[in-house]
Amino acid sequence: MKKRYPMTQPYGWYHIAFSNELQTGDVFPRKFFGKDLVLYRTDGGHAKLLDAFCPHLGAHIGYGGRIDGETIICPFHSWHFDGDGVCIEVPYATKTPELVGKRCLKSWPVVEANRSIYAWFHPRNTSPLFDVILLPEFNDENEDWTDFVTRQWLVKCHIQESHENIIDVTHFKCVHLLEPSFDISYNGHQSRVVMESATDGLSSVSTVTTEYNGPGQTWARYSGFPRFIVLIFQNKIYRPHPPFTDADGPIVEFRQWYRQFYVDEVAVS
Repeated sequence: MKKRYPMTQPYGWYHIAFSNELQTGDVFPRKFFGKDLVLYRTDGGHAKLLDAFCPHLGAHIGYGGRIDGETIICPFHSWHFDGDGVCIEVPYATKTPELVGKRCLKSWPVVEANRSIYAWFHPRNTSPLFDVILLPEFNDENEDWTDFVTRQWLVKCHIQESHENIIDVTHFKCVHLLEPSFDISYNGHQSRVVMESATDGLSSVSTVTTEYNGPGQTWARYSGFPRFIVLIFQNKIYRPHPPFTDADGPIVEFRQWYRQFYVDEVAVS
């Protein structure tokens, strides 16, 4: 991936699991943001995300770790950690180790909303700069919607590339056989793209409304069924300075908005 994309990970909230995938007492090894992590749910029902490797002798807590109340216990020597990554107990030690009472595992900010678990990523460990947005379709009291169905695809591309695709006007003509019109608005860390197009063989208009709450939390409401283009994205590279034409759409403007989410590098525009 690094050979194809010069960008790093932009900061924001990222979906890391659906809530029903993590039951009370579950402990899972996970890898997000290029880090080995442990995702778990305490006996009190709280979802937590910590760095995975025990500070004692380096065991991965996600493999064999267990839950006791609000603590997670390392499978190797039973060191206990709370949800903030603080070592609170070494049960076999006759003399309290210096690490007891200290934070020795990074705790990642986690929010549970929209029947999902989101984690905050920032390369400088900055606290969350904005909140996760609640979506009415996932409100348990909203009877206008049936239960949701999940489908997953593995697409080997950078997240910015997939987002740029939404406002790539010409590709809609070449790939999806659509002639779209666009309305795009930006508001700080949020943006909204409304695309409308007549669909061949149908009297109705296809509409896709895509909204961004930073790079990580993105949702789309749509009608119409464009062709999926995983094959293209898995085999292309990123061009930082492409020879744009006047018909390619507002990609430059979108890239300028996206730059705010990169921190420790020269932004790629």
